[in-house]
Amino acid sequence: MTSPPWPCAGSSGATGVMGYSLGASFATAMAAVSGTAETGPPMQTVVLVEPVAVQRWSAAGLLSAVRRENRLVGAYLEETATVAGAVPPLEACPDAAPNTRRRVDLLLLANALRASCLSDDLRAATRRPAPRASRLVVVRAEQSSLSPRLAVRDLVKSAEGQGIEARLPHVPGPHAFWQSLPAVGSTMTALAHTSGTLPS
Repeated sequence: MTSPPWPCAGSSGATGVMGYSLGASFATAMAAVSGTAETGPPMQTVVLVEPVAVQRWSAAGLLSAVRRENRLVGAYLEETATVAGAVPPLEACPDAAPNTRRRVDLLLLANALRASCLSDDLRAATRRPAPRASRLVVVRAEQSSLSPRLAVRDLVKSAEGQGIEARLPHVPGPHAFWQSLPAVGSTMTALAHTSGTLPS
């Protein structure tokens, strides 16, 4: 239920990065270390879709939230299946090799979410030499169990306190909405027209 961060360029020409779920943590970490000869151009815009690592989670709490959201994924994958050329998840392909789930890898990823390092990485991104991260968009699903409303609101307020231009658009549905290509398309279109942050 995660996607890797995507580099993107805004209408102003500034370079940015976007990530969903665990990918939001990767995106923020990339922004924190960007701007060197080794890491590439500075990420001035950070777009986080349904960030999870915005609060400290107990193992039981995170697992419970993941299970609740997993029960909702099917309907959104069915929406994606209506899109011509859409690629189904690997486990839904009849000829695909069995999906291996390495316990150690999953535990490490879960622990990264539980540690709630996203806020620290965002602060680091704002403190690096100019051009620093200056724009933040956090997209939260209104029925999300994995991106807590209050924690997301606090993240945005903290960013504004550090001089970052921040926006907090909400979309309908749970965390799993990002598994629907039509929902992703609608969200991206709305962001491009309302924030001036993403390419149209």
